[in-house]
Amino acid sequence: TLLSLCLCSVDDRSLGSGSPVTDEMLQFQKSKAQYYKTTLRKLYGAEGAALFQQEPAQNGTASGSIAKSIMMSSKSIDEDNSVSWGRLKRKLMIKILQSKLNKSDKDKKTKPTKFVWATGGHSAAAGHGNLFKECYTMVLGQFAKPVFEAIGLDFEVRPFAMGATGSTLEISGCVPQVFGTDVDFFYWDYGMTTGSCTHCVSHWVQRAALLETIPAFGFDSRHFADVMKETRDQGFGVFHFNRREHDTLAKTFAKSSGMSLEEMNQKMPPNIRGMNCDKRDNVGSENCKDTKWSKYDDPNEPCNKRMHQQGWHPGWQAHALIGHILAQFLLEVLDDALREIHTNAQASDPQVFLDSLVKQQLQDVADFRAKKFKVTWPFEKIEKKPELSNDVIFKQPNYCSIARMPAQMRYEGILLGGPKDGDFMDYSTYDRGHKQTEEFVFGAPHEKVEVMWTEGVYQAHCTKDMLQIDHPDWFLGATQNTTPTLILPSDREIEAYGDYTQQLVGYVSYCRAWPGAGFDKKKELEVLNYDDSFDNGGYNITVNGHLVVDFIEVEGCIFLAHKGGYKFPKNNQGRFEFQFFTNLADKYVRFTTVMVW
Repeated sequence: TLLSLCLCSVDDRSLGSGSPVTDEMLQFQKSKAQYYKTTLRKLYGAEGAALFQQEPAQNGTASGSIAKSIMMSSKSIDEDNSVSWGRLKRKLMIKILQSKLNKSDKDKKTKPTKFVWATGGHSAAAGHGNLFKECYTMVLGQFAKPVFEAIGLDFEVRPFAMGATGSTLEISGCVPQVFGTDVDFFYWDYGMTTGSCTHCVSHWVQRAALLETIPAFGFDSRHFADVMKETRDQGFGVFHFNRREHDTLAKTFAKSSGMSLEEMNQKMPPNIRGMNCDKRDNVGSENCKDTKWSKYDDPNEPCNKRMHQQGWHPGWQAHALIGHILAQFLLEVLDDALREIHTNAQASDPQVFLDSLVKQQLQDVADFRAKKFKVTWPFEKIEKKPELSNDVIFKQPNYCSIARMPAQMRYEGILLGGPKDGDFMDYSTYDRGHKQTEEFVFGAPHEKVEVMWTEGVYQAHCTKDMLQIDHPDWFLGATQNTTPTLILPSDREIEAYGDYTQQLVGYVSYCRAWPGAGFDKKKELEVLNYDDSFDNGGYNITVNGHLVVDFIEVEGCIFLAHKGGYKFPKNNQGRFEFQFFTNLADKYVRFTTVMVW
């Protein structure tokens, strides 16, 4: 039977010998108390730590912490703030029960039950300008993981934001390949690079929602409330990070205006030094500006010289605050999930209880999973092409090969083979492809499309820390001496994502490599727009032998067409074989992604 679970409020009395908890739950309470009473106090001071624990009143009653208020204050998504909370709580209850039942079966050799958080976003979300470990998703993982582990759950974060990237087709069409198939919570933070593109956001969310995990969603955006509400109405937990409330919290910390660096170091805890100055975070006096980016004491340390330290990129303290807010939010839901198990599981069989929770979760999303939802915000350009269908592009399974990093299909060896347990913090644990050199690009003919990486963007001068993991790796499409081939889906991709070949209708999408790092104006054939690619036979693509003769551009990528239209016939194995070629000497082609529906 399931061990009795109880999570009381985290204070010294709840940890006493009279508390009806197991040793495991006692460890959970101790771990959570350590975080609140020691860690936050050390980082933010006694007054600052108290801000995280205050319970803002609503209608005369306490409603939880400031973190809960920040994540659940949008009435336009969830009027009474209970439905989404309940769905995420149920998901955590399922995880806890699965972990308990796996542990109770001594004959089973199972890995710890995981809860996976994945962040998608732009350069600010990726932590550009900081040490990578300082980005808010890494901070979330650092402090929430020990508390999850105390009850036997493995908390994994995937901070997979990419610089200069919006919520566009290249990412939304490749959600399992970029973030993985096992994500429990998606955090959307593309606001700065997505503009007002509602259909871009909708497509990203709908594709992510198709995962078997029935994920919850968090949004860091002042816009797209309609998309959030629709996702909630389709049966998913949806939360909105309220920037106004976040800013209000940030402004309540002690001010640093007029203080020297020496005074700040003596009188203020580290996470708020220089944070509140004359105008906004780390802005005002020169002393405040000096605290925005962390530095090693040695002024000659190479890691102090970092790219991307622009004004629109938040510094380490701003990232830390968001990370702690998200950590506290998750720990509160986990607290509630444990209490619910304690009050409901004692009178019933744990397996029966688990089965009932899973059934409820499936019922919430039954219509969505049956594809009975309307595409509310379609791609307008697709609507104008009778051969193309938004229903297919939004609802139907597809395959994607993407070279860009970070991408789970790279770390799991799905794209290039190799180990299946690569670590995004360690380049040696997965196949990186080939370093970009002129000798390799124009050397021996390449039979297959090769993955390339460009040394200059990796900031390899810093050896003590990782500075970023988002890199614009790319596929080498063609040179005059080679006609490389790419087959989609590969055997490894079918193994990883399932066999949907019979459902594919033949739509093919292709995304160029953006003209940033690695771009050689003299030698790269594909320069600034897709029209340059197919003129005068300079660059050609065939799909299962059919020559590409036309295309339509959709949010940064193109859907290809042959003489027979936009549907390419499958080969006898239900797959698509791409060949890329050029007849121009000393030219090469780069692209990042191909997709088939």
